[in-house]
Amino acid sequence: MDEPESPALGSISHHIRFVLDPNRVSLFSPLFQRGVYVLSLSGSTLKKFLCDQLGILPEYLGERITTLFLDGKPVDDPASVTITADATVSLSASMPGLAGAALRKRGTYSVLRQGISSPRTPAAASPAPCLVRVKLFNLIIDEAGAGLLTRGVWVQSAELAGFLEERSADLGSSFRVLLDGSSADLPSAARVLWADGTGLTHLKADIEG
Repeated sequence: MDEPESPALGSISHHIRFVLDPNRVSLFSPLFQRGVYVLSLSGSTLKKFLCDQLGILPEYLGERITTLFLDGKPVDDPASVTITADATVSLSASMPGLAGAALRKRGTYSVLRQGISSPRTPAAASPAPCLVRVKLFNLIIDEAGAGLLTRGVWVQSAELAGFLEERSADLGSSFRVLLDGSSADLPSAARVLWADGTGLTHLKADIEG
């Protein structure tokens, strides 16, 4: 399936806010695996983006996020590559097998994929605001997903509408959201978002429990 085009910065149509138990963050796995959007600065280093914009601790980045991709290319040193507009960043814990070992940053077998690794790029002198797609996989969803939702992410409205419909049974009939500042149930929120189509919805959660 082709990746959808990155939405334009400033095209936010709706805002959704809700309260979520931390044990239910995994329900949002489909959104995280497909990718949510985070505001960044083009030309800043990948490490700065992850630690400053996503709130990931340097220790967690160094020890837990063992597999890191920028635009589909493995990254060994996130301080040596820079973010550009429309970039896609993928974060994963260790993956099994030889392929997982080869893709692991600075791993013993990283020499096997030198030809496809992300090249070093200098930081820009005048960074500009942009949206970056962030994808989370396996254990990183449970461990870092709550932080992303708390900070707030952007999702294409129709994609979020489909997610709310698919997960309505898991979220429960009592699950309520604030849509553009007003209380709404899941079906009515989904209808509004479907009508917006490819516009952007800002999604934010208060994690309680």
